[in-house]
Amino acid sequence: MKNLIVSLAICLSCCSASGAWELVPLEQLIASSDLVVIGKLTYVMRAEPGPTATDHGYIEASEVLKGQVPDGHGIVLAFPGKRGNPAPDGTFKSSLTAKDLRFEEGLDVCWLLKRVPGTDSYAVDHPSRIQPYPSYDEVRARVTAVAKASAR
Repeated sequence: MKNLIVSLAICLSCCSASGAWELVPLEQLIASSDLVVIGKLTYVMRAEPGPTATDHGYIEASEVLKGQVPDGHGIVLAFPGKRGNPAPDGTFKSSLTAKDLRFEEGLDVCWLLKRVPGTDSYAVDHPSRIQPYPSYDEVRARVTAVAKASAR
């Protein structure tokens, strides 16, 4: 039993060292979100590859659960583009990691978004900030619960 516990501890420490995502409670993600919407990523504009390339997308919201959608602007999503630098042989060496979240057009989910400081864009900094269709009712209920708890 002791060997099993030690093996599990080593395995878990390796997972977090290798870039695995930590489990974050949904309530905490909702509370730290500036905008929570159900919507579809309808357009993606890819940036030119480079060390700080940032792609942008447009989310068309069908329902707003928390926050305000910017008037006339819609929701602009910023996320890592094809990052890296050209190698001496002209090939492109990507510097994207497993923690860089990228998105494709057509993704229809519940988005728990954080505003990018100094911009009109929003970002997803954790994979649990994207909730699939079966979770919508749970997210709605938890948004209400978080709002009630913070109103106290």
